[in-house]
Amino acid sequence: MYGHRLKDRNGHCIVCHPKYITYQKRETNGGILYIAKYDKYCKVGIIESKRTSVEALIKHREYQLNSEDGYGGYVGWKIPKYWIVDKNIGKVERGAHNLLNDYKVDSYYWHSAELTTTTELFKCSLKKAEEAVLVSLEANK
Repeated sequence: MYGHRLKDRNGHCIVCHPKYITYQKRETNGGILYIAKYDKYCKVGIIESKRTSVEALIKHREYQLNSEDGYGGYVGWKIPKYWIVDKNIGKVERGAHNLLNDYKVDSYYWHSAELTTTTELFKCSLKKAEEAVLVSLEANK
């Protein structure tokens, strides 16, 4: 019975896998929840509030979404809707993703020179994505 004793809530060893600390912080911390829109696609995501200006954060995220051939292989993403969330931003994001699961699209994009699978891409209207976010915000107050 030897080994590391530092575990997260789910029993994962945070010595062997420090990424679980980040996951836990993302679940419970606050930040900016946004909906990005391109053509018939939406992306629901979060931005950790590290900079002081919300406008600068949104502008930088739009830049990131459109770099390296764009998120999901699409360039032209804009962020028309966002919410400042005080706590549980990861839970709110995951709740919205679950509500939009029927609209999920599998695609690929380049991130740091690696081909990556999309996890937050939905083929739905902005209104449908916004409804999912609002329901999730209400459920995770």
